[in-house]
Amino acid sequence: MAVWDKKIPWSFMLFLAGVAGVGVNYPPPVCAVEGSTVTLPCTFTPLKSFNQSEKQVPMRIVRVRWCVNHEICHGTTPTVYDSSSTMPNPRYRYLGDMKGNCTLQIRDIQMKDDETFRFRMEADNKKGHFTGVSGVRVTGKSFTC
Repeated sequence: MAVWDKKIPWSFMLFLAGVAGVGVNYPPPVCAVEGSTVTLPCTFTPLKSFNQSEKQVPMRIVRVRWCVNHEICHGTTPTVYDSSSTMPNPRYRYLGDMKGNCTLQIRDIQMKDDETFRFRMEADNKKGHFTGVSGVRVTGKSFTC
């Protein structure tokens, strides 16, 4: 019997369709000269809704974060940028938004920036939280790349 002949609940199909599109698109690895400014172009696709009691409930992104060398980037993980922070680090500037652009600018590249940076989106429901685990590798060099 073919798959399309089976009766699969629509709520499950909607769930699969919603999850399949969630993700983060990072640039290729970046090589930056110490003291320079680099921009990490990034896009993300959040989960738009979730199924609750057989009803689709819309979801919105309420917090975005950039972490260094942490695969999940959640909880108390140190961040270089956190939209909920009242004291952001001036070297890291978020050029993105809460809808699909997660671009990060790093000013005055230092050797300590020679790391993997990861983006995390957090929604108004934990089902929409997502971290792009592949991240983008930034390599800092003293002279040239």
